[in-house]
Amino acid sequence: MSEQSADTVLQDARIYTGEGQRASVVAIEGNEIVFVGKDFTVPADVEVDCRRRLLLPGLVNIHTHPTSEPLRKGITDETRSPGFWHSSLYEFLTVFNNDRDGSVAAMQVALA
Repeated sequence: MSEQSADTVLQDARIYTGEGQRASVVAIEGNEIVFVGKDFTVPADVEVDCRRRLLLPGLVNIHTHPTSEPLRKGITDETRSPGFWHSSLYEFLTVFNNDRDGSVAAMQVALA
């Protein structure tokens, strides 16, 4: 049993190691992972069953355009601009714009 406390406990998380996968408990206190293993029995404010979830550690993209780029993908890729190393960014970026519904749909595609 751990002496740690936790705000959130992720139950039955699949941890992939060099020997394969194993079910584990991941305990989080504040913004820190405080425990990864089998025997964490301290109650938490939130417990999440992770048997049907995917946990991804530390994948953060700080520069995205999820409300616009799915609309332009394919169109601007095929439009060449030799003056900008074949990037259409500067000449054709504002040719296509989304309305609110289009922005929501584009974000759903980008975040999927």
